[in-house]
Amino acid sequence: MTHPSPSLQLDNVSRSFGNRVALRSISLQAEPGHSIAIMGPNGCGKTTLLRIAAGILRPTEGRAYAFGKDPLRDCEVRARTAYLGHELGLYDELTASENLRFYAGLYRVNSDINDALRTVGLLDRALDRVASFSRGMKERLGLARLTLHNPELILLDEATAGLDKAALNILAALCRKWRDENKTVVLATHDSVFASEAGMKVIDLS
Repeated sequence: MTHPSPSLQLDNVSRSFGNRVALRSISLQAEPGHSIAIMGPNGCGKTTLLRIAAGILRPTEGRAYAFGKDPLRDCEVRARTAYLGHELGLYDELTASENLRFYAGLYRVNSDINDALRTVGLLDRALDRVASFSRGMKERLGLARLTLHNPELILLDEATAGLDKAALNILAALCRKWRDENKTVVLATHDSVFASEAGMKVIDLS
């Protein structure tokens, strides 16, 4: 029987920026249905790891694979992956609904915008401009954006930062839902309590 490739595999991955080493010889493997919390102090390489996994950065050394393919070269991999970084990619002058409709158009999917907003507790703010949102509400809208094209590999960079307890509960529920749907979640976070409550395997880069 042929086994499917891991959703994400890093083999001795390192990344340098000039003389500064941001990530050193990291190996990990995440199968469908796995959820992983990448932990460690600022500057330990959490963001760099996710950007390599998302196909935004190329490793200086080692190899990165998503679904057995190079995430930098393969368009199908990028279509199956969602990355939420520090920059959420939202347009302040648009409403919450308009932001999601814009991205659904980019993804070429016919998604239920109201359902996506309901999932993150923002349906009552659907017609409000994003400029009026708190950072936590913007984070939740960013999470709603991730659900639009039904990705299989979900990469979250410090998605717990700025969230209140209710929003953290929403994110934890989403992570459990994605795991139950056989998706793979990799979250960079400082929040060990959240990682435990969300049932995530912890990898410490300290």
